[in-house]
Amino acid sequence: DIFNPQNVPDDLRNELGLEKENIVIGSIGAIEKDKGHRYLVEALARLKAEGISNVVCVICGTGPQESDLKEFVRAKGLEREVLFLGFRDDIPRVLKALDIFALMSLTIESFSMAAVEAMAMEVPVIATNTGGIPEVVDDGKTGIIVPPGNVDAFCEAIKYLIQNPEIRFRMGQSGRVMVLERFTIESNVRKT
Repeated sequence: DIFNPQNVPDDLRNELGLEKENIVIGSIGAIEKDKGHRYLVEALARLKAEGISNVVCVICGTGPQESDLKEFVRAKGLEREVLFLGFRDDIPRVLKALDIFALMSLTIESFSMAAVEAMAMEVPVIATNTGGIPEVVDDGKTGIIVPPGNVDAFCEAIKYLIQNPEIRFRMGQSGRVMVLERFTIESNVRKT
C-alpha cells in the first residue's frame, strides 16, 4: 500500500523544477562503485550528444563514491541533467516522479528491493543481468535487462522506452501486477 501510485502525491517533479516533457530516469541506493552509476551518467552524456536533451537523471542516496560521481558529472557537463537528491525518506514520492528506474549493478545483486518498489509504483525498470535481478525484472514485460557495464545496450534501452511511451506505460502496469502476484508478504508466507 505504501508503494501504490494511487496513494502517493504527484508533486516532486514540480518541486525539482522539471518540465512536463522531461523523461526522468532515477537511481535509488548507495552510491558505490559496484552500483554502476558511472554507466548511467555515461549513457546520459551519449544521449545528449545524440541530441536527446529532454532526459533528466535523479540520483537518490549517499555513499563512498558520491564525490567522485559528482566530479564525473561535472567533467561530462551534465550538472543540469543529473540531480543529486541525497538521502530521502520519501522514496514512493521519488518513484512517482520517474519515467524509468535504472539499476546498473555490476556485481551480484541478490534481490533488488529497489526494483520491486519501482515496479510496485508502475515504473518500468532497466536493469543489469546479474544475480537475482532477472528473477525480479521480466525482460520485455516489466522492463529491460542489459549486460553489466554495457553503455551501448543501456542507451538503446533508454531510447526504446523514450520512443515507445505506450510500451513504457504497459511495462509499468505489468510490473505492479507482477509485484502483487509474486512479491507480497502474504503470497510469500503462503509459499513458505
